[in-house]
Amino acid sequence: MNEPQAPAMSPLFPETVAAKGAWRFVPLILLSLYLAGAIFHAATLPTGATGYQNAPDEAAHVAYIRSLSQGVMPTQANSAADPLGYEWHQPPLYYAIGTLFLPLGERGLRGLSILCGVLTLLVIYRTARLLKPDDPDFAIVAMGVAALIPTHLAVTSAVNNDSLLELCCSVVLYLLLIAFRSGLNLWRAVWIGVLIGLAVLTKVSGILLVPVAVFACLLMRLHGETGKSIWRGIGGSLAGFLVVSSWWFARNQLVYGSPLPLSQFNAAFAGTVQAQTLVDQLGGWNAYWLYCTANVFRSFWAVYTTTEGTAYGIPRFLELQVYLLFAFVAVGVGIGMTRLHFQRKTEFTPMQQHFLWVLFAFFVLISGAFAAFLTKYYQVQGRYLFPAMLPISFVVALGWRAILPKDYRGLGSAFLLILLGATSLILLRYIAYA
Repeated sequence: MNEPQAPAMSPLFPETVAAKGAWRFVPLILLSLYLAGAIFHAATLPTGATGYQNAPDEAAHVAYIRSLSQGVMPTQANSAADPLGYEWHQPPLYYAIGTLFLPLGERGLRGLSILCGVLTLLVIYRTARLLKPDDPDFAIVAMGVAALIPTHLAVTSAVNNDSLLELCCSVVLYLLLIAFRSGLNLWRAVWIGVLIGLAVLTKVSGILLVPVAVFACLLMRLHGETGKSIWRGIGGSLAGFLVVSSWWFARNQLVYGSPLPLSQFNAAFAGTVQAQTLVDQLGGWNAYWLYCTANVFRSFWAVYTTTEGTAYGIPRFLELQVYLLFAFVAVGVGIGMTRLHFQRKTEFTPMQQHFLWVLFAFFVLISGAFAAFLTKYYQVQGRYLFPAMLPISFVVALGWRAILPKDYRGLGSAFLLILLGATSLILLRYIAYA
């Protein structure tokens, strides 16, 4: 490999420069804040409902876990009579793990998602430290963004498979970074494939990691990997992926006549609000996309549902001024990333640039799949972007800090984290009294 290696400084975070001053304690504080908020949300949100935007389809996910605990794998046929059986199409990994938490009750089941959320934050922090070992503040801000986005905090403290998918995706990206830094040996390649397989067994959208991993392997050719090692790595990853997940595709082929029951899913969800209905109401596709963008943006940051609105899953939002602040942050991040693009040769090593390409590729694929879904169904839920939380948190941290003078980056970073934390408190207050 061509990348220089810095000397190790600790067994937990090697090849890094330690954070200085008060920033040393911030990761633990952020983790504590996330845990406090997640536990509060899990403890206060009523159970047995499925229409909460801050706990989407939770009752249906619980029904899947209960079915597995009784030895029954949900299918379209055996779930047709159950009004909560509509998650039959989901892969079983999250729910199989959930059966271990079932004796703790429905609120206890939420602990699985919180655990996944904690592990994801640690993976994000660790990956950021490896990517930019001389900039510990970047890792802190990236971790803080993921910990304190209000909707993200809420969704990862409810029963759903999004939290485990996000964890699997983050670990795959972490392993790819290790391969960039230390080489794509067969052992690493197999583990990358295994984790992609686990992601697919959690949620079908995990399949988007496959082209991302191939893209990353090809980029490693620019960092000293031989063509032989690249193909060996792709083969090892494919083997790991198939060993873990091939049984699921075979089972679907036997039950539904297809490796993925997409046609059955479309038929079952024909009653969901169709995109064309909104297009007709709004006067065209341009108006529809503007409407979707506005609502996805708001629901990504902060959304909830009152008890009265759960029957129809009606979203409720915070005051407009909150979203204007986040729009200001988003614009700042965009300007900062544009600045970094033109300064990339001085700000990043080639390895760092290429790994950022991998992160962008994954975000584009997740966003593209979401956009394709929106062309058929009106489902403006920002949580569909959360599998790419690691890339999102990295971009926000990089872009936001890039627009600030160096002497004020600490203060500006603190402002961003305080804004997110305050908004999370506001959302939790609304949820508690909804």
